[in-house]
Amino acid sequence: MKTPSVLIKYFRRKRNQGIATVYVALLLVALLAFVGLAIDLGYMYLTKTQLQNAADSAALAGASILISSGAITNLSDQRITDAKNEAINFALQNKAAGDNIVILSDGTNTLSDTNDVTVGFWDGSNYTPNTTPVNALKARPRRTENSPGGKVAIFFGEVIGISEMAASADAVAALPLRAGIYIALCINTCSGCTATPCLFPDGKQYETGPIEPYDYKFAWTTLLENPTAANKLEKLMCKDTPMQNVCGKDIWATMGGPTSTLRDMESAFYNINLDASNKEFTIIDEIKVVTGWNVIVPITEHCPPGAEGSAYDPKRVSHYAKLHISAICATGAASGCWGTPPNIKDACKDGVLPAKNCCENFSNNVIVIDSIQCVSCTDESIFSGTKPSIVE
Repeated sequence: MKTPSVLIKYFRRKRNQGIATVYVALLLVALLAFVGLAIDLGYMYLTKTQLQNAADSAALAGASILISSGAITNLSDQRITDAKNEAINFALQNKAAGDNIVILSDGTNTLSDTNDVTVGFWDGSNYTPNTTPVNALKARPRRTENSPGGKVAIFFGEVIGISEMAASADAVAALPLRAGIYIALCINTCSGCTATPCLFPDGKQYETGPIEPYDYKFAWTTLLENPTAANKLEKLMCKDTPMQNVCGKDIWATMGGPTSTLRDMESAFYNINLDASNKEFTIIDEIKVVTGWNVIVPITEHCPPGAEGSAYDPKRVSHYAKLHISAICATGAASGCWGTPPNIKDACKDGVLPAKNCCENFSNNVIVIDSIQCVSCTDESIFSGTKPSIVE
């Protein structure tokens, strides 16, 4: 038979074991709650990322519709409806928390429970909805109480009394003025071409080289990159078109003579896939042919627009110019890095194409322009650019 002291020790040990079991159970519950919370937060972070990706793609897609020629100064313009529909369609191609993303549009330009997309004006720093000229679009995909998909159901939140969480994202895409190809013009080119465009119905040829006058000369430029090798410009030309903010900055430019770089630019002009939203096309013998290219180029403060000869030299940019290029006429090898230009000589000979599209009407190694309009760096928000980008 156990003595009283032994019995006391026995029951005390049992009691301590029971308390330890309770502590372990409580710690396990807390640990599981923390693990569940971490999983739910991670899931919501993923959902938020998915919504942000949808916001970016929807805003960019919608803003790309606003590129169409002519400023949008009326909020009832059909392009606004088209832009919103494009944003909605692109959002729908994305998923958040396993469901397709539906953004709402009720025709207004104010975010609300029934509207997730607006258009407005981006002035280079801020976006103002419901304001003209329209050059920007905002998209707001969401999973909230009032959204089509509702809040996001979470896995372990019930432990602390939460079964759903809300998430949303937004993005503004605008059309900022940015240099779009690797050439520059000089300030003399802008004379009389600021308030309204200067039009050249039959095309005006621009060439390079160190010989005056410079009014209709262009310089090759690497934009903000300092060329370290002779083929630097050609390597840049054979990438996608740039979107470089150079207004008020120094650019590296040269008045060097025609090289294979012009052939690369010629092949870029006629490539139907490169910067396609800013090109115009016609069909010749069942072949799609480029007949126009809208681009933005920097204007340097002085003439010539680049260093004379083959040297590069920084030049200050004071303006941007919107150009409509109708032809690029290069000699030498038949192809450049963007492919072989189509043979349109017969179409030109037969009058199928207008004179401004036909190199037979111009000198060799020139860029043919039929429209140009300039804007100073201080007024650049007046124009819309040629490519959308996320600005907010």
